[in-house]
Amino acid sequence: ITNVTERARYYSFYPWCIHRYAQDGPTTRTRTNWIKWLRALDFSYATACVAHDQQSEQEAGSAVVGGDRASELLKGKALTAMINLRTACAVNETGKVEGSGAYFKNPQGGFGQYYRGPLREMAMLVDHEQSAWPDVRLTNYAGRQIADVIDRQTAFQDLLEIAGEGRATVGELSDVGSKVHPTSIEPRSREETILRSIFLGTDADLCRGQAPEQMEWRSRSLRLMLDYMQRSERIEESPDYEYRWACLAKALPDGSEWPCSSDLATVRSAWGAYQRNDTLNYCLECLMGVV
Repeated sequence: ITNVTERARYYSFYPWCIHRYAQDGPTTRTRTNWIKWLRALDFSYATACVAHDQQSEQEAGSAVVGGDRASELLKGKALTAMINLRTACAVNETGKVEGSGAYFKNPQGGFGQYYRGPLREMAMLVDHEQSAWPDVRLTNYAGRQIADVIDRQTAFQDLLEIAGEGRATVGELSDVGSKVHPTSIEPRSREETILRSIFLGTDADLCRGQAPEQMEWRSRSLRLMLDYMQRSERIEESPDYEYRWACLAKALPDGSEWPCSSDLATVRSAWGAYQRNDTLNYCLECLMGVV
């Protein structure tokens, strides 16, 4: 979990993409074929989520990969308008992104840019033992389990069809988007339970491939943030921004002292140091800009 992996749903979605490619992907498993398959699903997902946001007048899709390009395609379109998804996710025969208009420059989309590393650290993926594409495979104890949960949801099968067709109406995209959206994870569902257990490191079997040190630091960071959210009556700015400043100041939004248990004090100091360093870099950048 990093400052650019803002959507828990991607930790389910990308393992599912790998699983479905293994089942339904092209017979010839080349790098280019994998990239084409993944990008089609990645951008179809983004467009469906943004279509839903626009119909429901929300802005919750801003952190989906390719959201800006999807918004451009959908802007001002009627529900019956047909949206061509192929151009924005196209690559050449070597798997390289060319020209303008692409939803994302990294050939493997948000998976390659943001989520591949964290998914490996949480042992949902491991490197493929043979020369193959994708060059990672799902672990049976974590990755495959979460992929199976997504695979049983009808809306994701609909999304797969849209990606295969390379086009859909705004209405069709919005309907699917309402069910696959990052905010649509059902409370107390199997998907939520697995993700929560992996993130917080509370299930020994699901987390058996994780490095204990990384799991402990991530768990403490999340527990500390939850503690901060619970104690704060009102948070005016984005929670992650306020959280980092709170770690530096050791204070709650109202200025009162933030009481912290001893097992979380160390990680709070670490986040405070992160914020101090980040602020220093910003000050130096401003100074150099002025000079």
